[in-house]
Amino acid sequence: MAQSAEITPDNVKDIIEFKPALMKVIQDEDTAKMVMDDLYFPILVVLRNGPMTVKEIEEKYNEIAKNKKSDKTIYRYLKTLQDHDLIKAAGQRVVLGKTATETLFARSAYAIYLRNEHADFWEGEEGNRLSAVLANALSPILPNKKINNEKLLEFLRNLSLNRIDMLKNLLEQADEELLDGISDFDWRRFTAFYDLAGLFAVLLRNPTLIDELRSCFE
Repeated sequence: MAQSAEITPDNVKDIIEFKPALMKVIQDEDTAKMVMDDLYFPILVVLRNGPMTVKEIEEKYNEIAKNKKSDKTIYRYLKTLQDHDLIKAAGQRVVLGKTATETLFARSAYAIYLRNEHADFWEGEEGNRLSAVLANALSPILPNKKINNEKLLEFLRNLSLNRIDMLKNLLEQADEELLDGISDFDWRRFTAFYDLAGLFAVLLRNPTLIDELRSCFE
């Protein structure tokens, strides 16, 4: 059901029909590049404050971006971000007494997580190489033990998947204060939170994972 919220002036009403997801996990390279691009990222920053019209986005964008852009350019950026499912058309701004309306745009999610590895990362060459490096780094902790690389790869794959699932579950139970904190941070600074929160939650929920990791060293 559509929700409406009055704003000033009194003859203007925003009709919001879209609620952002708690978190969007980004795995494909093209979308990740879009988030990191200094041309597009300011729009995601601006929309932390809620749905806005193109004109409002343009004004806020030009306050924080390195190079100012016209409303036509901003609209083109918005279309590209929509194509990558980072931005949604959230509703309409209605001026009472007029038939014309303006589209309101919003982020598709409060939090954006750039996942460094795909689901099959640990099954590929890079995953094997990283697993070997990790094994060498951990070997002094468990002297006289030989690594079972196949078991370690399976452990890392499951840990990665469980970490993302656990983080999603945590955010689904998040209160308003946590959501405000998530949406207010630069994703580049907040990635550490995502990684640690997901990892800590998995370890606390499944303390036997330490024994599973040890079993990878024979």
